[in-house]
Amino acid sequence: MCGEGHLFRRYWELPERCPRCEFPFERREGQFVGAVGINTIVSFGLLLIVTAVGSIITWPDIAVGPIIGVSVVVAVVVPLLFLPNSKTLWNAIDLMMDPLAPGEAPGLELVGGDEGSAPGGPVEGAVEETARPDDGRHNGVVRH
Repeated sequence: MCGEGHLFRRYWELPERCPRCEFPFERREGQFVGAVGINTIVSFGLLLIVTAVGSIITWPDIAVGPIIGVSVVVAVVVPLLFLPNSKTLWNAIDLMMDPLAPGEAPGLELVGGDEGSAPGGPVEGAVEETARPDDGRHNGVVRH
């Protein structure tokens, strides 16, 4: 939400909340079912590409063994490597479908009124970051 990087403690372990803005990564039970769906789509898409390219390259005597071997490697490695990206991508998609509610991320506050609003008035759905006294960062506006 705030643009903070390095969110994962370990490669697959996402903390419960963003360390900077306290945005909850799992906003509801089952949040990451969508991430699994994205991961599956990407993995199957790559499998389709590997199979198609392998078949085209070896046509007319299709080399089934090597294509299956490469496909198995892709089927095992890609879902594992893409999992962290699918989780953060799904959070972004989820935020577009279900915008942040007031108070949902304590380190951010919704823009409202005249103070902190964009030129020409407040921007609907905009979020203003509030700096914590201990982090020394500047305030900024994040739009989703």
